[in-house]
Amino acid sequence: MNYLVKLKPKSDFKRNVITLLTGTTIAQIIPIAVSPILTRLYSPEDFGVLALFTSLVTIVGIISTGLYESAIVLPKRKKDAVNILGLCHIIVFSFSLILFPILWFGESIIANFINDEAILDWLYFIPLATLFMGLIQTYTNWSIRNSSYKRLATNRIAQNITLAATNVSAGFLGFGVSGLIAGFFGSQLVSSVLLFLKVKFEDSINLKSISWERIKLNAHRYQDFPKINLFQVLVDTLQASLIVFSIKGIWGVAILGLYAFMMRILRAPLNIIGSSISQVFYQKASQAFNNKENLFSILLKTMLTLALLGVVPFTILLFFAPELFSFAFGQEWQEAGVYAQLLTPWLFFNFIYSPLSQVPLILNKQKKSFVLGLIYNLIIFGIIYFMGANGFSPHTTFITLSIAISIYLVFMLMWLLSITKYSNTN
Repeated sequence: MNYLVKLKPKSDFKRNVITLLTGTTIAQIIPIAVSPILTRLYSPEDFGVLALFTSLVTIVGIISTGLYESAIVLPKRKKDAVNILGLCHIIVFSFSLILFPILWFGESIIANFINDEAILDWLYFIPLATLFMGLIQTYTNWSIRNSSYKRLATNRIAQNITLAATNVSAGFLGFGVSGLIAGFFGSQLVSSVLLFLKVKFEDSINLKSISWERIKLNAHRYQDFPKINLFQVLVDTLQASLIVFSIKGIWGVAILGLYAFMMRILRAPLNIIGSSISQVFYQKASQAFNNKENLFSILLKTMLTLALLGVVPFTILLFFAPELFSFAFGQEWQEAGVYAQLLTPWLFFNFIYSPLSQVPLILNKQKKSFVLGLIYNLIIFGIIYFMGANGFSPHTTFITLSIAISIYLVFMLMWLLSITKYSNTN
């Protein structure tokens, strides 16, 4: 018994991370487990089309709440958080409705830009997918505020079971790329509905505390989120999307499919640790800042933990990624493993930086963070566009990109440490 007591996590931070880590591990094992099946049911071109579709949904999904959902975690008073919750609902439903006429009148422009009929067949599902994504973001941050990490863990499992089951069944039925897109859409639907039901029936939300006056008050108080943070997140999202569209335009949809599948596979295990620590860190750091505590030690400890956790898996990727991809997914996908090998330095430092990137939100350093983020994205897009346009191969482009961004991310980590060192003087 004494031995078991010693094993029990002593801090809420560790306990919450373990809760999310366990659920996320189970959830991410599911898509990894079915991936060898999917690579034999779908082609690299299919995964390339999926990457184009999800890029479009992600871009509009980021805008759908004005990023106010990130502010839910911050207020001391629950009444203010509830009103921000109400504000997010108003924005996301309104935005999703507005998307329908935009898509209707802009269909030809989108068709010329994308130049892929498989996506156009799903064009009018984008508003619904955007609604689901906005609601998921809103309920996730509400759950983080209330330390409902078990809820988030079980939701991820349900979401990935839906994704895997739909992808595999549709693949065996020969639906092609539509099966991949249907899996994405269905998993978003299931996740948003389950989170809504949990929030509605498990959390004590006093709807009478919601008023237009308090909604407007909090909208003004956290106006930097849509004015500054939204543009920064949007720029980051556009960067990822521009990579997708640039790879397709320069090297074709097959190369895009290999790149997108590689990122899909690697994000799964990396998110097991990174996203779990990120959500708990954000809540813990926000609470510490509100209590006038110094964030430097929390940030440094989390940073070192992430670095230690990443050493082994990224070392394996650096030396054996091509062989691992070929063995697990078939010879056709060995090239995706080469891309993983070349991008390992970037992925390693991004694994450390990404969970900590919310520090500027807490410290109200959004403007400088936006400028630094813009530089980061310009470096990425500039390298891909310049090297691709001048005939360089994907291999040469990816290794150049990996080295340049690794150096930049080290600088960003040093900047985070510098701004948190005297954070208790706010």
